[in-house]
Amino acid sequence: MSRLSEILGVKEGQKFQFGDDITVYRINKDRRQYLIQVGFINCWTDGICESSLSEMIAHPELIHPIPEKPQLTEQQVTAIKGRIAEGTPWAARYKDSKLIEFYKTKYFSSGDLINGSVAYCDLYDFITFDNSPVYLPELVEESEK
Repeated sequence: MSRLSEILGVKEGQKFQFGDDITVYRINKDRRQYLIQVGFINCWTDGICESSLSEMIAHPELIHPIPEKPQLTEQQVTAIKGRIAEGTPWAARYKDSKLIEFYKTKYFSSGDLINGSVAYCDLYDFITFDNSPVYLPELVEESEK
């Protein structure tokens, strides 16, 4: 682990955000990088400005690591595809609960919950309160690459 990763409290190479900023950052071998998006192309650029880096060091509590994509089993992929087919591509877990609910939209309300779109099984153990809501089609795309 690089010294800068250690200071910021993120694993080397792990994506993270700072405060309310939508910029995505990562540290690779003490190289400070941020992600820029031009059209459909994402690329990493070296250099986080010194004032931003100073703010990150001074306020590590505002650093939000972006969870890494889970490795899914064939059974999980099949279950996810079923949820997508039923029209509920978003999933969320309540805090301190085994309950997973599936919704039609990211910003859901109780009206978006479809009958039978609740699960209590360990099949969706990769969905946590901290990474909710999860967009299921994105997980299936990643696992099929």
